[in-house]
Amino acid sequence: MSSSSYVDPTAGAVEHCELMANEHPELATQYQAMASFCQQKLWHELTLAVLDLVADPTTARSVASLGGTHSYLALYNQVVTPVHAKLNPLSLAQIASAVARVLHAQDGTAAKAILENLVTKLQQDALPHTVQADAVVYAESKLSLLTLEA
Repeated sequence: MSSSSYVDPTAGAVEHCELMANEHPELATQYQAMASFCQQKLWHELTLAVLDLVADPTTARSVASLGGTHSYLALYNQVVTPVHAKLNPLSLAQIASAVARVLHAQDGTAAKAILENLVTKLQQDALPHTVQADAVVYAESKLSLLTLEA
C-alpha cells in the first residue's frame, strides 16, 4: 500500500483566511470568500478578491495580525505566494505593489523587498515574453516610486 505525499499548497492559505476572518470581523466576508476560492481553485476570482481588499483605501490601514505581522503582508506571503504560478503575472504585480505601498509607511525595506523578489521570480519564470515583460515593468516602476518616496 503506497502512501501519498501530496501536500495541498492552498491548505495554509485557507487556514490563514479563516483566521483573519475571525480576527477581523469587519473583513470576514472578504476573507471567507478568499478561503472558498482557494478551496475551489478559482484563481481568477481569488485574484480579484485579493486585489479588491488590498487596493481599497478604506481597508488599507495598519491592522496587526498574529505575531505582529501586517495583515496584508501575511495575506501576500500565505495566500498569494503559494499559488503565484496560477495567477496572472500582471495581477500578481498589482497585488504585490498594493501590499508594498501599504507596508512602506512601516517598513520601507520590507516593502521594497516584496517587489524586488517578485521581479526576480517573474524573470525566472518561463512565461510568454510580453506577459512577463508587462509584469516586470509594472513591478519595477512601483519599486522605483517607493524608492523616490523614501
